[in-house]
Amino acid sequence: MVPRLRSHDAAAAVAELCSVMHREGRVEELLPFYNEVISRENLSSTATQPGWAMPHARSQHVKQLCFAVGLTSEPLDWFGNTGEPVSAVFLFAVPDTQAAAYLQLVSALARFSRDPLRVERLVQAADREAMFELFQQVSLRPPRAAAVGMSRLRFP
Repeated sequence: MVPRLRSHDAAAAVAELCSVMHREGRVEELLPFYNEVISRENLSSTATQPGWAMPHARSQHVKQLCFAVGLTSEPLDWFGNTGEPVSAVFLFAVPDTQAAAYLQLVSALARFSRDPLRVERLVQAADREAMFELFQQVSLRPPRAAAVGMSRLRFP
């Protein structure tokens, strides 16, 4: 977790977070992973409300699902996205075999993003510990009502 990214553009923010993952031993090969993320981002921007970007890559250079998050000092234009500027970047490293777990993690972050108070606390977080404390409150399980609704679906 990076409370304040030093980067001033989208590609540099991705590089900074890739470097963090590499230093922590989460990504084996830095440059190939970075290129995979950038290639994926150039296909379709991952910028979303509330000013977040969620770049990612499914990669053989990753052995365990993980993510890094960084907050920007100034909002960034995100790879030509004409929507809201990005102030938080969530970089996901996804092993080829863990797509379902990745989708569960993204779903949990989507639920987190719908809570304006938590989002504001994240943007204002002064250090890694404050960011970590917020993410500890995120449940990877969908709310019970959604899970019950899903159990009623029938597929041919």
